[in-house]
Amino acid sequence: MARIKEEKKPILQLQGISKRFGAVQALWNVDFEVFADEVIGLVGDNGAGKSTLVKVISGTYRPDSGQYIFEGRAVTVNNPGEATNLGIQTVYQDLALCENLDVVANLYLGRERLRRVVPGVLGVIDEVAMERKSTEFVKELHVTIPSLRSLRATPLSVLTATAPDKTAPRLWQLCYMLPLPSIHLRRSARSCAVWKRSEGR
Repeated sequence: MARIKEEKKPILQLQGISKRFGAVQALWNVDFEVFADEVIGLVGDNGAGKSTLVKVISGTYRPDSGQYIFEGRAVTVNNPGEATNLGIQTVYQDLALCENLDVVANLYLGRERLRRVVPGVLGVIDEVAMERKSTEFVKELHVTIPSLRSLRATPLSVLTATAPDKTAPRLWQLCYMLPLPSIHLRRSARSCAVWKRSEGR
């Protein structure tokens, strides 16, 4: 008896997404989907709507029309926090970081590790664990940073500026080391990539 291969379904689907800013139609009836363990490149001219689409996915913008489907069910994402709860975040390749915070604090911003003092009641930020993991992350990239506690050595600006080309794919792979949600979006000036952590990782 022939084995019937189960049809693969996308993790994330956008159907008929439109977004207007006054007289400017940024997105019109856009369909977009991402499958597990898949990298998608989104390429277009300036003003084509790449950033707008990524911001719709990550909850920064709400579309005027269309469906947002995550793991087979229609959802409404009103803000980045709700996208994060689904496991979706955006990592921008620019300098939009907190310059008053050190490297460790920037890497863990919004997802700080807690050490429970009173279980279920009180927790404090686990600075030691965060610094240890950040050190491992930077070492695997072979990037030299004077101090992870330096306020001037912000993480992504340093990593993207000094990491050799051959480490670029590893840079995003190593995001798995940090306590990030399972789906990550990366945007540069010309492209973005989306992928999902493999089951069991």
